[in-house]
Amino acid sequence: MSSRHHRLVFTLAAAVLVVSLFSGCQVGRYLQARGDDFLDIWDMGIGITAESQHSWLPPTLGAHAEVGPIALGAITHNGLTAEIDGRGLFAGRETRSRLSAIWLQGIRHWQDYENGWCGFYKDINRSRAWHERMRENCYTKKIFNAGTIVIAKDLLHDNRDWHWEVFPLRRGWQYWETISVELGISEPFLTHLGLYARAGIDPSEILDFVLGILTIDLKRDDLYQRPPRVEPEPPVREVEVEVVREVPVEVVRTLHTRTFEFGDVLFNLDDDTLTDRGQAQVDEIEDALADADIESMTITGHCCDRGSEEYNYDLGLRRANTVADALADRGFSRASMDVESMGELQPRVPNIDEASRSLNRRVEVRVTYTVEE
Repeated sequence: MSSRHHRLVFTLAAAVLVVSLFSGCQVGRYLQARGDDFLDIWDMGIGITAESQHSWLPPTLGAHAEVGPIALGAITHNGLTAEIDGRGLFAGRETRSRLSAIWLQGIRHWQDYENGWCGFYKDINRSRAWHERMRENCYTKKIFNAGTIVIAKDLLHDNRDWHWEVFPLRRGWQYWETISVELGISEPFLTHLGLYARAGIDPSEILDFVLGILTIDLKRDDLYQRPPRVEPEPPVREVEVEVVREVPVEVVRTLHTRTFEFGDVLFNLDDDTLTDRGQAQVDEIEDALADADIESMTITGHCCDRGSEEYNYDLGLRRANTVADALADRGFSRASMDVESMGELQPRVPNIDEASRSLNRRVEVRVTYTVEE
């Protein structure tokens, strides 16, 4: 390609970029989104650990490699880690173990956000908009564990227990393309010092970053979206007109949608029976909807991360059916209820301790109804 052609291609690309910047998004949000896309490409971490009296294994040991859907190796690390990945930066205590045999993979990963330091996206409470956006782009497995819902992107860092998967889709459908390697080694005789390192890339995220320069959001993961344009209303001129006439009174019925959310007071650990407080809360729903004409009702069950993903999906469904039955006993139509389960996939807060887990054992009741006003 001649230098003239190079200049033409560069000029066209620059023109598209400039037009996209000033017509499609704000510059500040554009730069923030491109920074997020760049972080999504990488997963790099280094760690160190001293001797441990809590395990017969060295705290850092092993090797693990992953190329697309194929992974092989075994590694464990329990110590301090500093990392940069698609969800920002982290420095603090980390426990991480992986065991893989081709398509069968097990992983346990936890990071201490309370005592460590983490970037914006590591804290679900501060980045709720991003997490909700990724849940909207969920994927439903069709082959292995058919029907299991996997959100587009998620964090593994709150899972202290082992999670086993055939075909690694747990972290989100795009992560199967990850190319990564992890290494850990310990000196067992004198210092008992352990060193750990991991590095990986996601080729599809590279493409997302490149297209993002032209404001094409391939992964639909840009948190910084341009707010919808609001057309200004035409000016209103006030004119006094005196009119006296009789008009019939019309009854206005207004459509409302309301979501009732309850936390740890509704269900105990590994239980689908309403507590006394839970019964009282169902009574509150009955009182709130006493004069309403129900259009639809969606009841969604949720769990903490204790237990397997499949078990928690079933537990969440049983909890949702418990609330649906309680509402039916109070006169609501069971046929108008849509009962579903999100299992452990949509925690209200990170599952870092028992107090936070109790908040995730809940049922959400979303009701669309009309009332006279």
